[in-house]
Amino acid sequence: MAAPQSTREQLLRLVDDIEIIAKELFENIIAPKNQRLSAAEHGQLAELLVAKDEELKQTLVIAAGQAEVQKTINSLQEEVEKQDHDIHLLQWQLKEAEHLLIGGDIKPPISSNHNSVGMDAKSKENEDVEVMSTDSSSSSSSDSQ
Repeated sequence: MAAPQSTREQLLRLVDDIEIIAKELFENIIAPKNQRLSAAEHGQLAELLVAKDEELKQTLVIAAGQAEVQKTINSLQEEVEKQDHDIHLLQWQLKEAEHLLIGGDIKPPISSNHNSVGMDAKSKENEDVEVMSTDSSSSSSSDSQ
C-alpha cells in the first residue's frame, strides 16, 4: 500500500498527467492519417483528459480549504506567541517584585493625598522667596546707612 500523497504532490502528478494526455491528443491530431489513433482510442484519451481535469478541480478545492486552515493556524500561532510574550513579561515582573520583597527594598506607599505633596513644595518655595526678599531688604537698608 502506497503512502498517501500530499496535496502538492497530487496537484503536480495531475498536472503532469494532463500534460502527457494533452500532448498525446495533439500529436495524434497532427500525425499523418495512417499513424493516427482510432476514433475510440482518441475518445478514451479525451475522456481521460476530462476525468483528470475534474480530479484537478477537486484537488484545487481541497488545497484552497487547506490554505484557509493554514491561515487560521498562522494567526493563532501569532496570538499564542503574543500571549507567551505577555506571560514571560508578567513572570519577570513577579520575580522582580519577589526580589524586592525578599530584599526589603520595598518603600512604604505614598499617601493618597497628592495635594499635600504639592502644597509642601509650594510652601517651601514661598519660604525661599520670603528669605530672599528679607535678605534684599536688609542689604538695601544696610547700603543706605
